[in-house]
This record gives sequence, structure tokens and C-alpha cells, in this order.
Amino acid sequence: MESIGPALAPFSFLSGVGLLILSTSTRFINVKNEILNLSPEECERQTDRVTHELRRSRLLRDALNSLYLSVVCFSLASLIGAFGERFPDQVGLTGYLLATVGVAAVVLAAAKLVQDSRLSLEIIQSHADEQQSG
Repeated sequence: MESIGPALAPFSFLSGVGLLILSTSTRFINVKNEILNLSPEECERQTDRVTHELRRSRLLRDALNSLYLSVVCFSLASLIGAFGERFPDQVGLTGYLLATVGVAAVVLAAAKLVQDSRLSLEIIQSHADEQQSG
């Protein structure tokens, strides 16, 4: 029964990562829609809004890629943890390393999401300033 712990520990992160993937995908779709709704004039002039939205799309893409990587790492770490007791010589620290990479990928994704939130605030502030002045 002791061998189930190493198998389940990395797997337990997947529900939280799944929620992050879902919310980040929604944010990514919203940015895509914003970009598609930009006027041709704005795109040609490369306004601050265009620059911000394109930067946001790259940040969200990078965050999603990191979250997908973490899913792979946590899943593989769980599989290795399940078979680790049967084949300790072949497995070694691989499961722990995969879980560590998975956590690092989630941290990187969170950093990208924080950057996106800051850019979103800049866009909101810029829009509010435009409304007040014009």
C-alpha cells in the first residue's frame, strides 16, 4: 500500500492545473477576439492597444504551453511512482525530477499570468484615460 503515495502525489496537482488551463484558455480566446475586432487603421499604426494585445497573446500562449508541460510531467511522475517500487533501480529519482519540473512549469505559467494581468490593467487604465479626456 505504500507504493500508492508516490503515484498519487503528482497526480493530485492535475485538477488545479486543469482549472488554470481552462481559465487561461478563456483569457486567450478573449484576447484573440479583441485582436480580431481591432480596426485595420489601428493594426497599421501599431497602436499601444495592438502592441498590448499581441504581447498578451504571447504571454497566454506561453502560460498554456507551460501548463501543458506540467500535465505531462505530473502524469509521467505518477506512472513512474506507481511502478517505482517494482523497479527501483530503473526509476531512481526520475519521478521526483518530473514532479519538480511540473511544479516549475506551473510557477512559470503563474508568472506569465501575472504579467498578463498587469498588461490588462494598463489597457483598462489607458481606456479610462481616453474616456476622461475625450
